[in-house]
Amino acid sequence: GMGGGRGMGMAAGQIGFPGVTPQPEVSAKDEANALEEEARLLEKQLQDVKRRIDQVQKGKGHAVAYIDPGKCNGCGICVDYCPVDAIIMIDVAVIDKQKCTGCELCIDKCPLDAITMV
Repeated sequence: GMGGGRGMGMAAGQIGFPGVTPQPEVSAKDEANALEEEARLLEKQLQDVKRRIDQVQKGKGHAVAYIDPGKCNGCGICVDYCPVDAIIMIDVAVIDKQKCTGCELCIDKCPLDAITMV
């Protein structure tokens, strides 16, 4: 290393140049894949917003989730996924119609198909 053996420069087992920290390689392909995934997520959000605009313009501003209490077992998965905290547990899941935006995330996550839009 540098410094004439006075402990400066390369540490034992280090490969590379003194003072240069090796950076993990992020290939252009990996970065492109990450950006494409981000674009897909943004596209889905955009579609959700456009669908909501469409519902409001057609007077369907109150399309909300409904949970069938006969099918719901109270597992709470839907509560964790609701982005607006519109679902509360009272033995089974119950929708707060004032908070529900109709995003349908809960429908996708319910393992029992207990949730529909009304």
